[in-house]
Amino acid sequence: MKIFQIYEPLFKTQPILITNCSYSELAKYLKKKYGVEEKDGCITTTGQCLTYLDTKTESTLRIIYLKKLDKKPENLGVLIHELLHLVVRVLEDTGVPLIKDVRNMPGDETAAYLMEFYFLEVLKKI
Repeated sequence: MKIFQIYEPLFKTQPILITNCSYSELAKYLKKKYGVEEKDGCITTTGQCLTYLDTKTESTLRIIYLKKLDKKPENLGVLIHELLHLVVRVLEDTGVPLIKDVRNMPGDETAAYLMEFYFLEVLKKI
């Protein structure tokens, strides 16, 4: 199991990536570390974006689970898939639209930069 956190300064997010483990190992870790029960996932999944309320800090806890993280295309595809879920949730939390808003400002540009930031930070860890 490999665990690392990314600090993103603009929206002040700190998603946690938990990789290279089984889903049952992930569930045990989450229960022990954060006191949360993971019941929604599928034990055969290769990746998942999870959101919890951290009761200790009363903040949103964002976790990206990846069964395998390396530079193989199929595993990078799962990473990008899960990072997109993360980006959408962060933008929803902060009120940034993914489509043009009333001021005709494209939210997809913000999403693209955020996605690029997370992806590059993860690549540094592989």
